[in-house]
Amino acid sequence: MNMYMQELKFYRKSTIIWICSIIGIIILMMSLFPSFSKDAKQLQIVLSNFPESVKKAFSMSSLDLSSLLGFYGYIFSFVALCGAIQAMNLGLSILSAETRMKIADFLLTKPVTRYQIITSKLLAAVTCIGITNFIYIAASSIILQFIKTEAYRYKLFFMISITMLFCNLFLCH
Repeated sequence: MNMYMQELKFYRKSTIIWICSIIGIIILMMSLFPSFSKDAKQLQIVLSNFPESVKKAFSMSSLDLSSLLGFYGYIFSFVALCGAIQAMNLGLSILSAETRMKIADFLLTKPVTRYQIITSKLLAAVTCIGITNFIYIAASSIILQFIKTEAYRYKLFFMISITMLFCNLFLCH
C-alpha cells in the first residue's frame, strides 16, 4: 500500500496537468459549436465538395458536424489522442523511472516481491487514468449541457467518451 500511495503522489502533478489540458481542449473546441451549428447548411455544402478520400482521411464521411454529438465525435478524436499520449507516458514511466533514478536496486532489497512492486505501480497508473477519464466525462457532460441547442442522447455521449478509457487502459499496459 505504501508503494501504491507513493506512486500516486509521484504521478499526481502529471495527472492534474493532463486533466486540465484535456478539459481545456474540450472547452476550446466545443466553444466553436454554436457558430458551426448556425451555419450548418453552408458547412454541409463545403463538406460535400471535398473528395471522398479527404473525407475518409479526416473521418468526416459519416459525421454530421451540425449536430452536437456529431461535432463532439469529431473533436473527441483529438481528445482521445491526448489521452493516449498520457497513457503511453504513464506506461513507459512505470518502470523506467526506477532504472533511470537507480531506485530499482533499493526496491528489490526490500521484503517485497517484484510482483508486488509492479502491481502497485500498475494500479497507480490505472488509478490516474481512471481519475482522468472520470473527471473528463463529468466536465464534458457539463460543457455539453451549457452549449446544447437541442436535446442529445446522453447514452451515446457516454459511449463515445468511455472509449478513451479503454484506449488508455490498452496503451498503459
